[in-house]
Amino acid sequence: MIEKSRSEDRVKVTSEQYQIYCEMGTTFEMCKICDERDKDVKLEPCGHLLCRPCLNSWKESAEGGSTCPWCRCEIKGSEKIIIETYNPVKLNGDAAATAPLNSENESEQEEQIGPAPPIPPKRSSNPLPIETYSTPPPTIPLPQPPVIPPRKGVRNGIDDICREVLNLDLTVSQQ
Repeated sequence: MIEKSRSEDRVKVTSEQYQIYCEMGTTFEMCKICDERDKDVKLEPCGHLLCRPCLNSWKESAEGGSTCPWCRCEIKGSEKIIIETYNPVKLNGDAAATAPLNSENESEQEEQIGPAPPIPPKRSSNPLPIETYSTPPPTIPLPQPPVIPPRKGVRNGIDDICREVLNLDLTVSQQ
């Protein structure tokens, strides 16, 4: 849902959007190109959302330019946006006091969907160092080298050399 304000649009995350993005392990607010910053730009006329640095990088790239990175529609303009995070607690607490009487369908839909899952933490661009994992990463056993059968008639193994040394007659003969 988009509401107009003075200089920027406000995008409210719906309960359904919130649940979908939670199932994907991310948030609606997160730019899906870089996965580091929140979306803050809406492209016109397609309405796709992304962060300003990703839009600038796309425009400077060889394949980018004046098209949307998602749908390749020609970009006719862009608007700064603010995304209002979905807050199930705020909605449940404030909605009862301020909701109009004709919102019965919305409350029925909320009951059918059930309670919203907790807000996932924002992803960091730097993964945790290995030392901070609670369990070590799985190790893959190395394959065993193939067994090479001994060759008959060839005496170059260490065991063969040792046997030959033991069988040598090291006595000095005087002639």
